[in-house]
Amino acid sequence: MKVKEKLDELSLSVEKLTKTDGWKDWLKFSAKLHNYSFGNCMLIAAQCPEATYVMPYGAKDRSTGWLSVDRQVQKGEKGLKILAPIIVDDEGEKKLVGFRWTSVFDVSQTEGEPVPELEWPEPTVCPEGLWSRLAASTITSTGLTISSSEEDSLGSARGYLKRKDNMIWVSPELGEPAQVTVLLHELGHYFDPMLVAKPEDYREHRADCELVAESVAWLVATEVGIDCQDEVEYYLATWGDKSSSELYELAVRIDRSYKRVKPILEGAMQ
Repeated sequence: MKVKEKLDELSLSVEKLTKTDGWKDWLKFSAKLHNYSFGNCMLIAAQCPEATYVMPYGAKDRSTGWLSVDRQVQKGEKGLKILAPIIVDDEGEKKLVGFRWTSVFDVSQTEGEPVPELEWPEPTVCPEGLWSRLAASTITSTGLTISSSEEDSLGSARGYLKRKDNMIWVSPELGEPAQVTVLLHELGHYFDPMLVAKPEDYREHRADCELVAESVAWLVATEVGIDCQDEVEYYLATWGDKSSSELYELAVRIDRSYKRVKPILEGAMQ
């Protein structure tokens, strides 16, 4: 398979995400394949849009892949091509020197022992007490201070992140579901790799930063079945005529931030 040919497909797939429904569908799809990078998720989606659970065939000793869970790839099935990193040991230090094509298979391409059904949960009412547990989980995981004091209020703001003070403020006037989603939104900002590196760039790229944070909040909350205010359509309207490379960069930021926020909410849900 030619690398350029597959990467061209990847670019076209990214451009399809500019529609609101396409973006939501992509966020859900990416969440199911959380062990893979954004680029590989896009490659999998281009080859098998219905994919839900993907692994390699597995080693001969049945310690990895589908063989490790007693499932066999069905005869005639073609592997889904993704890029695997090539890591070498350079004087005791692991270094990335390139990538190679490798094959993985969706569960639908295999047969054998049953596997748990992976379904997107239906939205539910926010579990009682989740706000306080999420705040505690955030403090434990990040060291951030979580405030709902009226003294820290900034006009009509529902919440904000003050990175230099290591603090997130959430309005005490909001109901519990809204407090949860606002905190998730601010955590989306907190872990946004662009803002981690250059927090001073927020004002110049506010629309993009807000899209990243809102997508992270919507994705994490929806994944665990919490009703939340969906503002993704509003932020999508600010995209304008972005190139596929710019869309790709935004999606990578969302993917990386989401993978940091999700465990915090999971800890609170437990």
